Amino acid sequence: MIRILLALSVALLSQLSLAAPQWQELKPEQQAILSSLAQRWNSLPAAQRDKLVNRAEQFQRLSPEQRQQAMERFKRWQALPPERKVELQNNYRRFQKLAPEEKAELRQRFEWFKRLPTEEQQAMRDKWQNLTPEQRQAVKKRLRTLSPEQRQKVRERLQQRRLNRQP
Repeated sequence: MIRILLALSVALLSQLSLAAPQWQELKPEQQAILSSLAQRWNSLPAAQRDKLVNRAEQFQRLSPEQRQQAMERFKRWQALPPERKVELQNNYRRFQKLAPEEKAELRQRFEWFKRLPTEEQQAMRDKWQNLTPEQRQAVKKRLRTLSPEQRQKVRERLQQRRLNRQP
């Protein structure tokens, strides 16, 4: 019985090492993509190494433009202060827990915001930044209680205001 358990353990360990290769076992292209992790690669948990290898393979399949965009996003991420990274990660986790309809609505609102002229986006950001924390909470609460139809009417009013301000 002990021999069987020992044999199964050895088999499992060998499978784990296949799923999460050591640094020297990576392909040169993977090493190039993951070069910032070279010094600590072998000490990373197997699951994390496996995930990183998969991401490196995905990166290799990207077009040159997509690779450039991914690298720019990565650099921006790296430049963020740790507190901001934590905040964004928490926001992402909260987003993932939303119902599909809520996710779709948030995406729709984001797309609406992106279509606004840059000046108007900045004006909205500035207005938001100038609100007190209490005012922000009140706005969030008010928006959460609106029905989709009411939200659409608010969007249309904002759009109309914007159109009225244009010469």
